Amino acid sequence: MVADSPKITAAARPALTVMAITPQRVEWPRMLAANGNIAAWQEAVISAEISDLRLTEVRVNVGDRVQQGQVLARLSKDSVEAALSESRAAVAEAEAMLAEARANGDRARQYQATGFLSAQHINQYLTARKPLLPA
Repeated sequence: MVADSPKITAAARPALTVMAITPQRVEWPRMLAANGNIAAWQEAVISAEISDLRLTEVRVNVGDRVQQGQVLARLSKDSVEAALSESRAAVAEAEAMLAEARANGDRARQYQATGFLSAQHINQYLTARKPLLPA
């Protein structure tokens, strides 16, 4: 027969005490009395934009009488300059494409009699050159 082992009689203590309560609705005051300076911690710029051009100043209000030639609004100088640079780059690209089309067309004419290029390639180069010629 197995001898009885001694029983542990010490009661286990909880490591943390938890108390359950029923939540209650409480009204908090909407005003807080304080003194000091108030400053925004983050700013947001609100403006209108048309075709990537930012409006920086509006000189008239709804219902104002205006005259012909009167400045009604001003656009951001930066956005206008960016649009101008973009247009200049597009013109430079178009001029480069025109030069390439003219050179390809001229080469195609030179090789037309030699048989170096197929008739299809010669036709493609000459056709690509046609719409780019100034009127």
